[in-house]
Amino acid sequence: KDRSYWYYQGSLTTPPCSEGVEWFVFRNAITMSRQQMNLLVKGLSRMRYASESGRMTYRPALPLYDRVVTLGYPDSEHYASLDSTREVSSAVQNPRKVVFVAGADGRIGQELVRSLQKRGVTVRAGVHNLNKVRGMFGGGVSVVEFDVTNEVSKLQRAIQGVDVVVSCVGFRPTYIQETDRILSHEIDNVGNCNLISAASTASVGEFILVSSLLTTAPKDNLNRKLLNALGNVAEEKRLSEVALIESGLNWTIIRPGVFSAEPQGEIILGNSNDFTGGTQDRYLGPRVRCQSPFMATSGTSCAVTRAQVAGVITDIVMSSNAYHENRGRVMEIVARPFNVKSLNDI
Repeated sequence: KDRSYWYYQGSLTTPPCSEGVEWFVFRNAITMSRQQMNLLVKGLSRMRYASESGRMTYRPALPLYDRVVTLGYPDSEHYASLDSTREVSSAVQNPRKVVFVAGADGRIGQELVRSLQKRGVTVRAGVHNLNKVRGMFGGGVSVVEFDVTNEVSKLQRAIQGVDVVVSCVGFRPTYIQETDRILSHEIDNVGNCNLISAASTASVGEFILVSSLLTTAPKDNLNRKLLNALGNVAEEKRLSEVALIESGLNWTIIRPGVFSAEPQGEIILGNSNDFTGGTQDRYLGPRVRCQSPFMATSGTSCAVTRAQVAGVITDIVMSSNAYHENRGRVMEIVARPFNVKSLNDI
């Protein structure tokens, strides 16, 4: 195949190569700067390949962090690893940042605040109701009452002085069609657009928007139609994505797939529409069995946990300002069992 597997994982593990597949395994993946990609390719070019017939492919839009990469080639039991820490250590720094988390009282927001706290990041949590979050967060987190439907000037005051804004806001379905349509428009679209405008006015360094898969899928895509049954939410989220892209801010759009309570496998990161419909079959390989009933209709990917998504966002936040030259990208997130077993083999 001419596609690569890109795995996000918390620790370095070397699995057996799938037949005919070229892949790379990354530890603690985040967005790679152009400078780091050049260093990586330079380092890999000096390596002696385990397979003379092996052909390295890479996609510069996808990530690397912790300067450790493992690569494998088809039908080869040999692996090579590159540690380019010495070359990029001067380029990669993690300055202390102040991060504003909008929707910190939501399920993704709570996971993100905890993840950022563990990494020593200063967090300002924007919540809808202060009374409901007392004791929710530990020390070191300042909590402010925050509603994205407020006027831009009020939102600007809430985020003044922060380095990064992460929007985890989204409407909570009532399953009443007209009510959901109104809420989705006010929160996922207009509310996020207000926050983007406030961040631009406040000269925030970076904006990370948690959106959803399928926002740019074809109109006739079945999964997109099902998602839009909840308040036309795919359309509304897409409008906020466009507003961010056109804002002039350094931006990252995170598009997770469906959520599960327990991990279904390792995270796989992709570009826009990599994991939409039949495209998944070309990127991800054979159908797999997921522990959760929630999986892609193609059967090639599984649900992700909110904690996994929060971990990816945290790694993006922890990247240095050197990444800003490459900032302005979409990262789609799905999961897949690491030791792949095809449904045909079960």
